[in-house]
Amino acid sequence: MAKRKESILDVLLLFPWWVNVGLAGVVYVILKYVLPTMEFENVVFKSLAAQGPFLAPIAAIFLLGVAAITAINAWGRRRLLDQQEGLETI
Repeated sequence: MAKRKESILDVLLLFPWWVNVGLAGVVYVILKYVLPTMEFENVVFKSLAAQGPFLAPIAAIFLLGVAAITAINAWGRRRLLDQQEGLETI
């Protein structure tokens, strides 16, 4: 049986919430400030660099949403573990 392909969302959901928050900050800074200052000869990269400041908040909001989902999942798992009283209740 073939293994299912993982999407980028599946991989991001495996990280802790704080990794996604840090990644959102890094992606925002790169798209907003670093990418527009770079010189490209390729037309595709040139247009991507021109649209970087517009795409920066969208990408950051997406990653912060993923961070919120992972934080809620971690909170739920922690609550479930706190309810356990011993090996019999697992």
